[in-house]
Amino acid sequence: MCFPHAGGGASAFWSWRRNTETKIHVHPVSLPGRDGRNGEPLPSDMTILAELLAHDLADVLDEPHVLFGHSMGGLVAHQVAKHRWAAGKRMADALVVAACPAPHLVSPLATVVDLDDARLAIGLDTIGGLPPELLDRPQWMSTFLEGVRADLKLCFAHSYRAEPRLPCAIHVFGGEHDPLVRRSALAGWRRHTSASFTLKMLDGNHFLASDENSGLRSEVFALVENVTHSDAPRPQ
Repeated sequence: MCFPHAGGGASAFWSWRRNTETKIHVHPVSLPGRDGRNGEPLPSDMTILAELLAHDLADVLDEPHVLFGHSMGGLVAHQVAKHRWAAGKRMADALVVAACPAPHLVSPLATVVDLDDARLAIGLDTIGGLPPELLDRPQWMSTFLEGVRADLKLCFAHSYRAEPRLPCAIHVFGGEHDPLVRRSALAGWRRHTSASFTLKMLDGNHFLASDENSGLRSEVFALVENVTHSDAPRPQ
């Protein structure tokens, strides 16, 4: 189960689906307001979004699964896991996040939301977050930036509340050259699990999921293959 970065969609993981040579089923998640859900309003509340996704994906989440989220997707995946745990549902076998600060920390992009379109586009381009096809189709730029800004507001508006740690393992990846998320911010995820925790830095920037050379996809697939589904934690 793969959750995309701010402004991203299910297409962010299409290459993951094409390049798996294992029995792993890659399930990219479409968030409201994008992909095949363009008619739905962009989400503005993280808790409501998690409840909606948990409902929509219930059939998949009731089976053995691993939740993976890149950047903002890590926060969404974590919130979905929390919702499932509170509701007494089957837990993920593991939560895997990449380039995402721990949920109790302030986002490094807190001031970006207020930038105008031109400055926001420049900032995204600097960190590799501007899809190259938009440079050839500027008429799509405004719509894309609207989605990015809405997603960033979604993250910043969410107030973290201290709650019991998740009973599933949390595995975290970061980019050695990521200008936004430092190792210390990634290490903060340790406090959100009562199970095992790992942190690994890869040779890459912020957008590890789309970087074919980062090795993230192989790392995530290896983790999923090593999960013992029969030992997945269940609510007591």
